[in-house]
Amino acid sequence: MKKLLILIGAAVLLFGCTGPMGPQGPQGPQGEGSQTFTLTYKLASADWEKNTDAAGNFIGWWHEIQMPELSTYVYEYGMYNVYLWDGNIQVPLPLIVYNETDNALWEKKISCDFAVGSVAVYYQENDFMNEGYRPEDMTFRIHLVW
Repeated sequence: MKKLLILIGAAVLLFGCTGPMGPQGPQGPQGEGSQTFTLTYKLASADWEKNTDAAGNFIGWWHEIQMPELSTYVYEYGMYNVYLWDGNIQVPLPLIVYNETDNALWEKKISCDFAVGSVAVYYQENDFMNEGYRPEDMTFRIHLVW
């Protein structure tokens, strides 16, 4: 009996949906798809600002990028990323690069943080001794999805 029910069920599933297609129905409401926004921001070397800790000690460089597109809604419900961009390659932040100069190992770190209306980018070297060295020009791509 069980085999007969399985056979009837299979026959209904295989052959029950044949026939001509009906007419096209009316257009439905517009769906809610994701939206995106990308900003390419060129940061000149002269625009980096010194970053200090609470005691006034130099800890690196930073720059705040005003971005009204990073609304409260996007901040709370969206997704956002920052990339270092050279025109051909995008590298997601944070970026840590290890170097050697005169047999001394050191690293540089480029990172970011987000707030409603702005994105801050940071440049640090692990020795914190290069207050006189200003970072080079850099291009960042900020990508928002909501």
